[in-house]
Amino acid sequence: MRVLVVGAGAVGGYFGGRLLEKGVDVAFLVRERRKRELEERGLVIRSVHGDAVLRPKLIVAGEDDGPFDVVVFASKAYHLTGAIADAKPYVGEGTMVLPLLNGIAHMESLWAVFGRENVLGGFCFMRNAWLLGDEMGKRRPLGASRSALGQAAVFLEKRVVHGGDVLYS
Repeated sequence: MRVLVVGAGAVGGYFGGRLLEKGVDVAFLVRERRKRELEERGLVIRSVHGDAVLRPKLIVAGEDDGPFDVVVFASKAYHLTGAIADAKPYVGEGTMVLPLLNGIAHMESLWAVFGRENVLGGFCFMRNAWLLGDEMGKRRPLGASRSALGQAAVFLEKRVVHGGDVLYS
């Protein structure tokens, strides 16, 4: 299974990084500046569930590397329109779209572009800690305390169940 994570911040970085640790083929769609940061420092996860410094595959919009089996949207809501445009070339006929975004207003936009049958419903709760010392005032994600995904339609397909096994195991 090939997974594209759109956004490598707290949510995208955490879930994408954990999938990468499990051996899933994960790439992150990021902006040039974020790509340089991640190439320099790596994707750093500090969590009660275990720390990690990972060197994920990074792509910038326009690079040829699609389609993916799953595209996870983990961007800020105000970047969603641009994120959809950037990710669209990486979505194929059988690609499932999993939004891990605040609220549900984004569903209409995702359905309009990718179709209701291809967009999963997803949510997660992230625990954060405020850092002290040199990084005072920054938040650090400690890990997901709860997450879920499911198809917005009434049925569950084999590909959704398999994806859930990967995310929950």
